[in-house]
Amino acid sequence: MMTRQLWQRTALLAAALSAAGCGLLDVSNPGPTEDSQLDNPGAVSGIVAGMSAAMSDALNYLIEMDGVVSGELAFSGSFGNFGGVNGIVSPEDENSTWSRVQQARITAEEGITRMQSTLGDGYASSAYAARANVLAGVANRFIGESYCNAVIDGGPLLDRTTAFERAEQYFTDAIAIGTAAGNDDYMMAAYGGRAEVRADLGRWTEAIADAAHVPTEFEYDALFSADNSSLNNAVNYDTHKVYSFTVAGTPRASITNDPRTPWDTVHASDGSVQKGADGVSPVYRQRKYPSLDSPIPLVKGAALRTLEAEAALLNSDVAGAVAAINQERSFYGLSSIHPGISLDSAWALLRNERSAVTWLEGRHLWDESRWFAATGPAHDDFMRDRSLCLPVSQDEIDANPNIP
Repeated sequence: MMTRQLWQRTALLAAALSAAGCGLLDVSNPGPTEDSQLDNPGAVSGIVAGMSAAMSDALNYLIEMDGVVSGELAFSGSFGNFGGVNGIVSPEDENSTWSRVQQARITAEEGITRMQSTLGDGYASSAYAARANVLAGVANRFIGESYCNAVIDGGPLLDRTTAFERAEQYFTDAIAIGTAAGNDDYMMAAYGGRAEVRADLGRWTEAIADAAHVPTEFEYDALFSADNSSLNNAVNYDTHKVYSFTVAGTPRASITNDPRTPWDTVHASDGSVQKGADGVSPVYRQRKYPSLDSPIPLVKGAALRTLEAEAALLNSDVAGAVAAINQERSFYGLSSIHPGISLDSAWALLRNERSAVTWLEGRHLWDESRWFAATGPAHDDFMRDRSLCLPVSQDEIDANPNIP
């Protein structure tokens, strides 16, 4: 379990980031800081920077675990204790990822509570508050989509819908605050995030109404730094520097010309295909994140078009689904799909399109799991004999007396 002191250290460590504009570059350790100093309105930017940093750190772990379990990546590392290599994850495998995703949630939520007190009436129209609520919403969305259960601040095991409901409220607050602040980016990120969790909750009509607020080209990202190792994009590092993960052996390895899922083959000095850190796996290197400071999408309009397509297919509306997919494909410069296809083919198309659009963003496990649970043409069998969600970590189980 994450303590309030750990949240404070995260926020304080990031206090020096705010001068960098995006809030994640040129990191320095501010040294010991009294808790009371965080009650100064001038500390708000640093508090929000801490939320952003915690989110980026969590994504580094979650994307790799999600990717291996759901088949987006194959493990090719030299350390033998990475969980999920066969699609199965144990509580012991989850200790590092769980703690960081929870840290992202608690850092955002505790920061919001502090900002409400510090900013007073100004909180309701603060762009910082809007961003904070977006980050809290995203953190809860990741918990709901990734984990079998939610656990809130040392409480009991809860259904994952609890995380979706919490995310919905944070996104709703972000919409109101972003609107009052006149910040379209945070407002659209919140509409997009709320659309996703409403779809996650099966409230598709409300989800599509929210998605309509977000243009296809919109993207709200988690940020990284090439200048500070603690804020490097680890997906880049682990696929470009140490070859611990590869696209080889995954469904995307057979697709070489999709701009949404770019990868290349690394060759050794003798011209042979480079082997991974395990000395066996061929290195097919993802190119979606080509540098240590490559951003990772948190909310984007192209993904919302695929949700619109899925909503249409749930009503057997093939033409409507293909129209939404073609909006997304046009954005990426891809040719249009003719709407004259069967319902079964349309579902197969939708699964491929959403998998491509959200590739390596920590979203695929949830999609594959719910498609596995679906019946009829929506069903996909890829997740058979694999973990359908990530378990609560062993560390949480051991430390939390409310978990039997």
